[in-house]
Amino acid sequence: MKELFSFRTDRLTSRLQAMLSCWRYARSVGSNTTIIWPKPRDEYIADETQHYEISRIIDLPRLAMRAPDLKLVDGPIPRPMLNLWKEHGHKVNKSAVVEDPAQFEMGGIHVSGALLVYRSPDEKREDVEREMAELFKSLPLRRHLSVLVEEEKASELVAIHVRRGDLVSYGRAILKALKAGNQNLVQAKFRMLMAKTVPIDAYSTYLEKSGNAALFFSDDDDVAQALCDRSGPTGSRVYRCSDETIFPIERDFVTMLVMGQCREIVGGGSVYARFAASTTAKPLRDLRALVTWRDYVEMIWDECLDPEKDKEFVSDRSRYTQMLIDAITADEQFYKVVKRITSKAANNGPPGM
Repeated sequence: MKELFSFRTDRLTSRLQAMLSCWRYARSVGSNTTIIWPKPRDEYIADETQHYEISRIIDLPRLAMRAPDLKLVDGPIPRPMLNLWKEHGHKVNKSAVVEDPAQFEMGGIHVSGALLVYRSPDEKREDVEREMAELFKSLPLRRHLSVLVEEEKASELVAIHVRRGDLVSYGRAILKALKAGNQNLVQAKFRMLMAKTVPIDAYSTYLEKSGNAALFFSDDDDVAQALCDRSGPTGSRVYRCSDETIFPIERDFVTMLVMGQCREIVGGGSVYARFAASTTAKPLRDLRALVTWRDYVEMIWDECLDPEKDKEFVSDRSRYTQMLIDAITADEQFYKVVKRITSKAANNGPPGM
């Protein structure tokens, strides 16, 4: 195998994870790696997509000298490779552990677009994470971004990651699918809701008990500021990048690095927070350990719905709540899945809570 190839079309940290995973695997088999960095789909980033180039965060000339086996290329995706993905991509095992490395071999090209982290059955997760963190550290960052990270001096603060960007769309999609009788869509969207965040009360519970000064990170500044004002211990503040002139990809990258500089990271399920923790091997506390799946049912009404736009669901809350609970518990296998998400989080929950 002479070359491995990877691309994704979604958000920053998912791309970076796939890139590092592909690069690590390529080195293990003595191969070169080509990573295509295309413009993201509009559903992920509506504005400034034309400025979402990897060259804005990684110094590519320095990378070429430092790591000649890794080639990063800003999109578009070459048609032969895109056709290869469409033809064979569904055959790639999408689980965290790939049983047969041969599944990656497609005419000498490894397509990992659907895979976040590759791990063979005989590899320990912590070893894979450590190797990927070392690869990340070897990437030459653009110098002005490194300066923005260093000036924050966040090492004594706890990072609180409050993801709220797509909760409204998930909540509405769950209830509309419920009303339409689309059980599969209800399950898919409810799992995504649980996978990406936690109800806001879990943050308040943690902050009130921990007493640690916090640096709040969120895709919704208003929510983060309100939480900081209400529950943030003395010395807490909301992080805002000091340079408002940089492009979105640069701002997202700097924010993620600042988060990784904090002494530990607190959140719930977000790939962004997990990746930030992995860059510096900092502890990641999962607040889903403080909630149950039923809390997510209430969260839809408390945090996802607009009283005016969603009048039907808001005014008939009790009936739709029971309908959603019945839909979740009626499927025994799915019910086990949603219970497992919060119980599994207890292993990485805040100590003493």
